[in-house]
Amino acid sequence: MLSKSKTVLSFCLFVLLLLSFGITYEQVSRNNTLLKYPANGSLVDIGSRFLHIDCRGEGTPIVILESGLDTLGSLSWSAVHDQLAQTTRTCAYDRAGIMWSDPRPRTNNLMQDIASDLNKALVISNEKPPYIMVGHSFGGVYITKFTELFEKKVAGIVLIDSPHPEQMDLVQDVEIPLILSLKNSVFQIVKPIMDIIGLTRIINNQASFAFPNQSQYHSEAVKAFAPLSDHTLSQEILNYSVGLKQIHSLRNFGDRPMFVLGNIVNYTKMSDLQLANAGLSRDIVPAVMEQDRYMFNDQASWSSNSHLKLFHNTSHYIQFEKPTEVINTVLFVISEVKRQAD
Repeated sequence: MLSKSKTVLSFCLFVLLLLSFGITYEQVSRNNTLLKYPANGSLVDIGSRFLHIDCRGEGTPIVILESGLDTLGSLSWSAVHDQLAQTTRTCAYDRAGIMWSDPRPRTNNLMQDIASDLNKALVISNEKPPYIMVGHSFGGVYITKFTELFEKKVAGIVLIDSPHPEQMDLVQDVEIPLILSLKNSVFQIVKPIMDIIGLTRIINNQASFAFPNQSQYHSEAVKAFAPLSDHTLSQEILNYSVGLKQIHSLRNFGDRPMFVLGNIVNYTKMSDLQLANAGLSRDIVPAVMEQDRYMFNDQASWSSNSHLKLFHNTSHYIQFEKPTEVINTVLFVISEVKRQAD
């Protein structure tokens, strides 16, 4: 009996030692990350915390780049940022808690706080409007909220594969497999622990994934910051439905120049497992694909001066897959904004 107690005690001590090593490893790695990958832009004091904003080039209107629900932050635009900056002032930034930006305190209105953070950083940095807001994925929802709150500052809008306010309505009755629901619930509990003890970093270090037209340095930087960014990302993901509801009625951009880029995903080529992981079932695939077409066409109707281009052979990250298309789209909106101003 005594021998078993010693064995249990030894095991517990081993686990504690392992956890202590993991926590120390993660803290040292976080400090090294800041040294190895310094911020590209400026850390702007927006009141008790800093927001990272990277503005390049000269000219007006200023292009503001908003990333989607990922941990790429300002580096989501690394394949297009420099070329856009050759034409006009172009700013990418990291939302609070992503990459180089400090996390925000607990909030009851994430959408409004994200827009307010960006506006503060732009004002303090003396980046004067008019702005052309460019949003990828859920970044399109964020810039829609920004436009509502600061409409006089926004002269043009570009949505890149962004969700529609009614996106969840069509699939709200789809029954997600129980195993997937359990997997997601467990992940929400386990993932923060993985981040703290360094397990996320160890797993990331073994991965060799990079987007097309993304430098290895930027890919490694995103991986290095991921354990810091993941907590904020999970909060933003949980706010997904709430965010869509907040922009449900925001569908009138007047005559602002606007361009919508969309990717029509061919769900029919996915396996049953891939569909399940996306929260879909094969019997609703035709309806979902039709919904995607409706979504982009409807978005393009939100301005009387709008254009639409759909892709069928690219990924969600159009700015990496087809950077020239994104650059040309933004340049077109710039020219339209200048034409209106003349």
